[in-house]
Amino acid sequence: MADAFEHRVSDADRDAVVERLRTASGEGRITLDEFEERTELALVAKFPSELAELTADLPVSRPSASVRSVETMRAEPVRKQRRWLFQMMSGGTVSGGWQPGDRTISLTLMGGQTIDCRDLEVRAIDVLAWTVMGGTEIIVPEGATIDFNGFMLMGGADDSTTPGSGEPHIRIRGYGAMGGIEVRHAKRRERRKRQRSLDT
Repeated sequence: MADAFEHRVSDADRDAVVERLRTASGEGRITLDEFEERTELALVAKFPSELAELTADLPVSRPSASVRSVETMRAEPVRKQRRWLFQMMSGGTVSGGWQPGDRTISLTLMGGQTIDCRDLEVRAIDVLAWTVMGGTEIIVPEGATIDFNGFMLMGGADDSTTPGSGEPHIRIRGYGAMGGIEVRHAKRRERRKRQRSLDT
């Protein structure tokens, strides 16, 4: 039970814990099932003690050597810490110059979500996609650096992109059940449609 004098946590506090859990999962310290369970608890936590329990058995995370320089960060517009995309029993698309957050979280329940990253003016984007009985498509530009990891129970988590090493660096984590998450390049008809919009 939370201490009676605890202040409620913020979205930034929850995000920091999810990041630690994701790092721990990537390092093999916790299993995928543990990551999913703890992430769900972190996203609904209200007090610091609840968050502390989720990382009590993990080492304190250290900044990665790949963290962008101050000069690089200044070159990008200020972004919100978290951007939510939600579809429930419906379909939606975000495209064009939409503004992602430092972390973009997509929740799709019995619906469809398309996230088009081809026109983003950012050097990096971090996407966490949860799909239950639905589908999530993430369209990425040719030549971008893609870091995709996912698991779908009774479904599929597929990356059909060709390897690239350019910008943006798109990191995607996709999880869910009875649905599908696909990371892909644009299809021919989508490229033609985009080109027509650029010509007008």
